[in-house]
Amino acid sequence: MEFLTSRRMKLKCSGQGCNHVYEYTDTEYYLCNDPGEVVFRCPECKALTKAEVHNVDHFRYYGRDGKCHYQNDAVYACESKWEECAEEYADVPRGEFREYVDDVDVQPKAIPQEPVWLFDGRDFDAEGRGVMTRYAAELDKELATIVNGYLAGVAGADSISRLEIRVKLSDRQCRYVKEVRSERDINAAGLTLIEVEGVNPEDIIDGVFTRDRCLAILNNMLMRWRLECREVFLVSPFIGFQYTNKKYAREICEFWRWLSAVTDIDKTTLITRKCSLSSLKSAYTSIGKSYEELRKWNDISTIVTMADSYDGRKKGCEKSAVKLFHKSHAKFYAGVYDDYVEVIVGSYNLHSGSYYENMMLRRYEPEQFSRNYLAPFNVSLHKPAYNHAQPVLKAVIEIDADKGVMPAKLE
Repeated sequence: MEFLTSRRMKLKCSGQGCNHVYEYTDTEYYLCNDPGEVVFRCPECKALTKAEVHNVDHFRYYGRDGKCHYQNDAVYACESKWEECAEEYADVPRGEFREYVDDVDVQPKAIPQEPVWLFDGRDFDAEGRGVMTRYAAELDKELATIVNGYLAGVAGADSISRLEIRVKLSDRQCRYVKEVRSERDINAAGLTLIEVEGVNPEDIIDGVFTRDRCLAILNNMLMRWRLECREVFLVSPFIGFQYTNKKYAREICEFWRWLSAVTDIDKTTLITRKCSLSSLKSAYTSIGKSYEELRKWNDISTIVTMADSYDGRKKGCEKSAVKLFHKSHAKFYAGVYDDYVEVIVGSYNLHSGSYYENMMLRRYEPEQFSRNYLAPFNVSLHKPAYNHAQPVLKAVIEIDADKGVMPAKLE
């Protein structure tokens, strides 16, 4: 028998014209509950919205000062059976709500298992991951040590924002990195190979590849740039195939979801055609989902919301994270470092399949990249200080293919 049920809820703000959606957990116990009403204040329009919940004390607590404090955007809570609602909140309107439903949108596009760090006939990613698999038990012990330190805040370990695993092969080192947002991220899943000692990305991204391999390469580089760069640009006239059947409609939705997952919208600029957004809306209809309903409940990604809100006539639109630009068939993807820019150019749109495309990576000085690639779109680089990555604390584990796993350390 289950003793409690936790429901993830969504609540629309009652403010006129406001699109904010609250997300909170409503917990119901099997035998005893303290039902009541909670009032939320919108962080955007400041309007108040009321919701009924099973246990009001999940939204308020009493601190050492003896005063009542609130959480999750709540500003007031009232246990209906025992308390009379304060007069100032008595007439607050109830908001429209519903339970959160998993997969209301779609899952991100699955990345093909194609080699990326392939050089001199060697797949360095496969070699590095093979070493991690060989020493999996020892690696897990060091990861557990990092988790314990993170939770305990030992020597500032609770400030860790990166996990880095350095795998030393016989002749060179591979660096794997991932973001850490909580202790649940401190594991070997989702690591991205961002550097192989002695291997220049320009040497491995230069040629004709299938669309599936192009996607695998781009996915790896976007994750690399997300972790290392101060700005990222994606310019693709089309996102997914524009065919009108359910298979390709779902893929269009998956590609947009993937863009949201692989990019940091705070330092990313996407330039595509308006028809790409129109195709996305039609694609949702084709797979039996209402785009308007998804947007209403904030069940679409931020990058889609920004695309739908773009208006090229408005002042400052050139600073938008998403720019809809029709007169272009240009395709390039770029990561901006402080003193140079890596740019992937070629024929590849955001598609998948076995057709061949050409792709190459080039390096430019920032001024040259801005002049040659961004100026035609009326877009420019931000100053180096803008969105410059703050110093990060890394948890580092080194693995020697011959000697095994070294003790974890912070850098």
